[in-house]
Amino acid sequence: MPKVSQRKLIIHSSNVAAMAMLVESDSEDNSDLEEFYYYSLHLLQKRYLKPRHSAARLDPRYDMLALQELPDSSFLQLFRMRFPCFLNLLQLLQPNPIFYNNSHNPQRELPIQLAIAICRLGSNGNGSAVYRLRNLFQVGYGTINLYTCRVITAVYEFRSSMITWPTEAERLELSQVMQEEGFPGCVGFVDGTTIPLSQKPPKDGSHYWDRKKRYSISVTLICDVNKKFISYLAGYPGSCHDAYVFSNMKVAQQPQQYFDRNQFLLADSAYSSDQYVIPAYKGKELLVRDNVNFNYYLAQSRVRIEHAIGILKGRFSSLREIRTQLRSRSEGKAAVKWIISCLILHNLLADLKDQWNELYEDEIPDPPPEINDDNNATDGLRGRMQHITLAHFE
Repeated sequence: MPKVSQRKLIIHSSNVAAMAMLVESDSEDNSDLEEFYYYSLHLLQKRYLKPRHSAARLDPRYDMLALQELPDSSFLQLFRMRFPCFLNLLQLLQPNPIFYNNSHNPQRELPIQLAIAICRLGSNGNGSAVYRLRNLFQVGYGTINLYTCRVITAVYEFRSSMITWPTEAERLELSQVMQEEGFPGCVGFVDGTTIPLSQKPPKDGSHYWDRKKRYSISVTLICDVNKKFISYLAGYPGSCHDAYVFSNMKVAQQPQQYFDRNQFLLADSAYSSDQYVIPAYKGKELLVRDNVNFNYYLAQSRVRIEHAIGILKGRFSSLREIRTQLRSRSEGKAAVKWIISCLILHNLLADLKDQWNELYEDEIPDPPPEINDDNNATDGLRGRMQHITLAHFE
């Protein structure tokens, strides 16, 4: 049922009172009726009961000055990066036409739009983030969503230049770095993670139910020794196994285009061992002492991808739960763009040496247990690399 405005209620009450007075009055004095008439006429001539005022809004120039004058710790907490990096990102996005209108009603300055969007990406929980931003920047809920969508769209356009597979020369350099850790030929580390959803998707919702008993989107990421992401695949339902998502990446389907001879990725035991992926041993293979030792050294190097994912979700806490229903294909694409935009910003800030300090548990794996078994089973590339790695640490 439509809601009746307070103005209409008052006009209706005034008319009812005038009619009652007209029926009940025995005198010829109509002064009271005239007052009701002029009162009703006054209300009808006014669209609103009270004068309308523009919403309180900080001057845009003062907004930017206020951002600049924030203490470094406060700016980092709010906007997930230091002010010089914010200026670099601002310069990168400045030419994008999405931030300019061909009308007499220009958009708010880009620094403020960017600050609001970055704060939103870095906040875990849509309600609290939007409420805080509304009070801080004096903008409405819809405006906050609009600014966020604009910034995500602009950042997303840099995906092909900011998330790139290393060139032949860069892979050789990565391989040489990893040779010092006993893994010559390693050019990256692969792992999967899930991005939780706040609600069950209405279509095929059970497919998004993951092993951690929540609805989520699956993402497979590959990073280099500097914890920069060099490849990704996002959008599969959370129930999909990490190895299955990886098998659908071009890196896995066309490895000859991404690896030179004897180059590979390190992975955990969820992945299959082949010519280009060396996973940790699992199951009965761990009854062999050398396999356990190899897992220990592999984990020390492979922990970089765990750190990279931790930094990503720590800096951009919105990835700890995306508040969307995935009611349509467009909403699904928007969620994936949100995720990829955070990956792009992660790499940009890594290039700018903007460190994000996170505490990691189990950063160094426990030493391997003593196993009295000298028998060792080797298999292909992993077996050959195991001999090299164990010899390196002897």
